[in-house]
Amino acid sequence: MMVVLDTTMTRRILSLAFFAITMQMFLQAAEQFQFRRISLDQGLPQMDVHSITQSTDGFIWLGTQDGLCRYDGQRLDVYRGAGMGNGQLVSSHIRYLTRGSRGDVDLVSGNTWMRYRAASDDFVQIPKPPNVSVNDPSDSYYTPHQITVRFTDSHGRRWNGTRSSGAYMHDPETGRNLHFAMNAPSSARLLSNEIWSIAEDALGRVWLGTYGGGVSIIDGDKVIQTLLYDADDPKSIAGNIIRSIYRDDAGVMWVGTFGGGVCSWDPSGSLFQTFRLKHHTNLYEDEYVRAFAVDSKDQLYVSTRAGIVVMDKDRRQQRTLLSLATTSTSLDLVRALYVDRFDNVWFGTERRGVGIIRAGTSRVTWLNGPQWRPDIRCSNVFSITEVGTDTLIIGTGYSIAIVHPTKREPVWYRGPVADRPKSILKAVTSIFTIAETGELLISSELGLLRGSLKRGFSFIKCPDTNAIRPNIDVMRAANRRGDTLYVGTWGGGIRIFHLPSWRETVVDSRHGLPSNTIYAAIPLDDGGWIASSNAGIIYWRNLNAFISYGVDQGAQSNEFNTGAFMKLRDGTILLGGVSGFNVIPKKFTSMDVPPPKNYIHSITMNGAPISIRGWRPEHGVMSGPGPKNITISFSSIATSRPSSVSYRVRLLPVDTNWSYVQSPTVTYLQMPSGQYTVEIESAFRGGSWGARLSMPIDIETVIWETRWFFVASMLLIVSVPIAASRVLNRLRQRRTMEREDLLRQERERIARDLHDDVGAGLTRIVVIADSLGSKDAIERGDVSRISEMARTAIESVRSIVWVVKSTDTSLKNTVYFIRDKMGEMLADRGVDFVFQGPREWPEVSLSIIARRNIVLSCQEVATNILRHSHATSVVYSVATSGTRVSIIIEDNGLGISFDGLSYSNGLDNIRVRTRELDGTCEIVRLESGGTRVSFHFNLQFGG
Repeated sequence: MMVVLDTTMTRRILSLAFFAITMQMFLQAAEQFQFRRISLDQGLPQMDVHSITQSTDGFIWLGTQDGLCRYDGQRLDVYRGAGMGNGQLVSSHIRYLTRGSRGDVDLVSGNTWMRYRAASDDFVQIPKPPNVSVNDPSDSYYTPHQITVRFTDSHGRRWNGTRSSGAYMHDPETGRNLHFAMNAPSSARLLSNEIWSIAEDALGRVWLGTYGGGVSIIDGDKVIQTLLYDADDPKSIAGNIIRSIYRDDAGVMWVGTFGGGVCSWDPSGSLFQTFRLKHHTNLYEDEYVRAFAVDSKDQLYVSTRAGIVVMDKDRRQQRTLLSLATTSTSLDLVRALYVDRFDNVWFGTERRGVGIIRAGTSRVTWLNGPQWRPDIRCSNVFSITEVGTDTLIIGTGYSIAIVHPTKREPVWYRGPVADRPKSILKAVTSIFTIAETGELLISSELGLLRGSLKRGFSFIKCPDTNAIRPNIDVMRAANRRGDTLYVGTWGGGIRIFHLPSWRETVVDSRHGLPSNTIYAAIPLDDGGWIASSNAGIIYWRNLNAFISYGVDQGAQSNEFNTGAFMKLRDGTILLGGVSGFNVIPKKFTSMDVPPPKNYIHSITMNGAPISIRGWRPEHGVMSGPGPKNITISFSSIATSRPSSVSYRVRLLPVDTNWSYVQSPTVTYLQMPSGQYTVEIESAFRGGSWGARLSMPIDIETVIWETRWFFVASMLLIVSVPIAASRVLNRLRQRRTMEREDLLRQERERIARDLHDDVGAGLTRIVVIADSLGSKDAIERGDVSRISEMARTAIESVRSIVWVVKSTDTSLKNTVYFIRDKMGEMLADRGVDFVFQGPREWPEVSLSIIARRNIVLSCQEVATNILRHSHATSVVYSVATSGTRVSIIIEDNGLGISFDGLSYSNGLDNIRVRTRELDGTCEIVRLESGGTRVSFHFNLQFGG
């Protein structure tokens, strides 16, 4: 009984031990898979993710029990059910997702088939697509052996996942069948027989998502990894109950869990394996890797600030070989490492020179013989290199020393150096042997030297005068592959030499190199090279094609060290930096991830947001007239490397060159009216630029900025002077015609006046003169009558001449002329004359017609007074009131008799002239005797 009990206990113990060992193996292997989790903290509405897909525009869609999520690599947008209609989801429970065309997504919302329409950002019901079955392993109607998921991989192999019997694979090409389950052999063993999802990663490995057993990864016909949830590791898989697995276009694997949300694994983020070193009990950081060396047993020696660490062949164990931090104040203790053919470890330090640890011991022997110079610069050791059998060259901060491993005393070398006979070698970072020519290549802080210890060295000058730094003087390390030699520089990029011609090429940021500070450039078997720089790890495929990998892709940091590089015998490359070191596998395959796609998620115009629900870039932005301040916020749909995206933008037709922006936001101030196009491109650091996102912006033009208005204005500007010229010409012609008509009328009036007044008087003078010979004529006084008529005619001619020739056309001048004429006429007959005028004369100009009619009318009145009234005094008065003027002539004679025919002709002339002035004439016989003649007319008319 005891034996049976012991046997049972033994079996249980062995089973538990086997399971523990298996779990430990899985956990150790899972360390290289680092997942990025998305949970409630990142905006996921619910932690049960049923289905995952990617739309054609790049978004990742997640179906949960409480909403549909759209993810761009950085943020989540959630759509929830709101019942039937209104373009919304019927239910928030999303059970199935599959991509459609043009950004659309087909899905099952509750039990209803719906389609998300990207063009309008809404949902519509659709009929169930043919040949599509939606199986939910959690539903109770599944039988124990029913198939839960079917999948065909890139090799054409068909996979069937079941509810309780694992996964089956059938290869139709070979007819081979494989079964993966919990009770299968170790190479096909799963941790759960319930399979809910199957997918294939970018490397052709099949991922099986199980219920409670995490994800099992199958490469070929073997289970190589099982990914399990680790509560203490935030970068482990998000849960062990896997509802869905999906690979997006960038190769990122998305794993939806039951209760753990969703997580993603980016294969480009695990390109390089990173090793951290154990901490020593000292004051200094010990992960600052400075150099590597390997012994005959493939043990790896790693020097740090704190000493030297030894790691086994598989780098699974490490031990401290040397710890110096407690005995030195140096911050960079061990800078160089070399293991000779006897497995002796040579190490160079800062300030302490060279030490040797003999094989199989941990005792340090320092090279302190009399030949080691006391100069502190000789104690700063930068490199240790074997240049011949049992011959070492040690580069220091002062010169180089040649040492034989069996001897302790060095032979120092300090020159000569061509072109610099007085110079000494300084900070020798590496020494390389060119076997074909027997020459040495020395990189130092004085520059790059080529030569031999016997013949001396000469500097290799940079042939590219257009290089970023043509006078490169700080070299880092040299590496060779075939006839090509790669030398890293500080700030000058990479110098590539083609041996044995020594023809040189310089590669720097002009060619797209992400950093000009290269610590080491190591050739690869595919013809390219990989380099450590202060911008991470750089992979070169061909000129102008570089890919830069940083922390997101597995680099220990973005900062490396000069001597911390090595290419192992199996082709593996080691690169050390400030936080440990990276291992680049022999079959390194660059993850050429497609560049990210872009989308615009917010636009503001003059501070006011513009709704972009359902908006697409090709629709553009329409705006009213006037200058606008426009801010555009955009993002990249970057499920791979979301933190290492670069952007560039330009505004056409304003910008001819691209503007590189640090954040995905661009603002344009006071944009005038017109049509513009904003172009946006993005790229992963070091990668090619992706598809261009173009967004038209049309700011409406005000009417005076339109083309037709400009044309009309130009026509108007041209036509107005022409039309104005024509109008002015017509006005000039009309005025000329009017002046000519006035002159004609005035000539006619003058002729009529001359005929009526002067002509009639002269005719009478002739008639009277013909009768002068008779006695009766003398008695009738005809001689005196002739004299009077002649004087009257002369006065009329003078008045007419004054009216025509006078340049002063004012009312005052006209009135004063009448005053002077009447005064002369009345004074010759002995008649008293009195003039009365206003104190202020109105500023008015009289036309020639007005002046003629006024002058001749007043002259007619004066002539009649002299002929008929027998008056002894005459009063001539002028009064103005507003726009009216009144002229009154009053005498104290006999008074007018309206029966006199001789007097009626003169009165008729006065009335005609007054009517021409649109005025009135009043002739009144005074009771006291005498006559008053009054003229009233309008100044405006007279003017």
